[in-house]
Amino acid sequence: MMLSRRYRQISHGSNDYADMDIFIAIRARFAVLIERLVRPHHSALVPLLADAIETEAVLRQDSQIIFMLLVNGIGKTVAYGHVLSPFSGLPRRPVAAHYAMLTELPGS
Repeated sequence: MMLSRRYRQISHGSNDYADMDIFIAIRARFAVLIERLVRPHHSALVPLLADAIETEAVLRQDSQIIFMLLVNGIGKTVAYGHVLSPFSGLPRRPVAAHYAMLTELPGS
């Protein structure tokens, strides 16, 4: 709320700050995404990773970092197929890409 009030003070109705509207909307959605999408998975996965580290099934590392690496690695691989496609035919073959990701994961 404070950010949008400050924005109105700065912009004075000018279109020079149109990108700020987008920023405010994205920031509000980001909080919803964290609470509804990331936090439930985080709450479930991080304790499992911590247990895996404790039992030495996974190398000793920070479970928070492992969580973020897994989430970002999987998400970026799927979302950025267009970036990978000039170098690999896998993005055009989703089943083969899925199998390749599964077989390349450590411990698979």
